[in-house]
Amino acid sequence: MIIGIAGGSASGKSTLAKKLAEATGAAVLSMDSYYKPFEELPEAVGRDGKLYKDHNCPEAFCTEKLLEDLKSIPGDVILEGLFILALPCLRERCDVKIFLDCPADIRILRRVKRNLGWGLSFEEISEVYLALVRYRHEEYVSPSAVYADQVWSTENGVEECFEALLGSFFTQKS
Repeated sequence: MIIGIAGGSASGKSTLAKKLAEATGAAVLSMDSYYKPFEELPEAVGRDGKLYKDHNCPEAFCTEKLLEDLKSIPGDVILEGLFILALPCLRERCDVKIFLDCPADIRILRRVKRNLGWGLSFEEISEVYLALVRYRHEEYVSPSAVYADQVWSTENGVEECFEALLGSFFTQKS
């Protein structure tokens, strides 16, 4: 079984995937592990007129390598990332398609907290978010929710979704 989990930046995708994997023994493939090298990332002009390396579009990923790795994993897989439902080549491989819906204000606060922990400044985080990230979300991520079998609000965390999926996982495996 392949469970696909998509949603916006800091919506809870990695957290949910990790919890499900720990509970079920499924492998996790995260799109974040398949970014192209920095020098190969596409560039985009942000809303502020500056040129950015674009981590927030499908072309930023080595999708073929992800698909190759997916084929090589025996057993259940949790596939998580921004574009899991946006890209047909990934979406079509998922037996269960989940979209995590979280209000933008909560996602940006989570993103700021996470990225500050990575050593980025508030100015760097907010500049990229306002110039590029939120528009890429509207362009690619948000519209992909229509392909989901289930859409879950993660405004208050992933626990409700986790419990439901865990129950569903064991029901389908029986």
